[in-house]
Amino acid sequence: MISLLFIDLNGIPETPAENCLIENLMGKTDKLIRMTDVKGFTLKNITIQSKDSTVLIDDGRNILFEQVHFQIPGGKVKIKTQGDLAKEPQFVRCLMKEY
Repeated sequence: MISLLFIDLNGIPETPAENCLIENLMGKTDKLIRMTDVKGFTLKNITIQSKDSTVLIDDGRNILFEQVHFQIPGGKVKIKTQGDLAKEPQFVRCLMKEY
């Protein structure tokens, strides 16, 4: 089964989604990730095959991708951040291949 969006995580400014961990997963999706008002999020030991290469982060911080294998168009993740609290995510031991 292919999902429309691999991850769609939404907190609110007063209560952000905090300390989320997703690990040991494989998935196919049309779009990658969209998160809003997130504080502490880790994807670990994941393989994602996606038709899209964009990760949208709105007021997200402390975001970590560890040992994530992306199979995406162009072979590179495109990060789009917005909001005063948004920080670039960290990529540790990740692999990006063209799909």
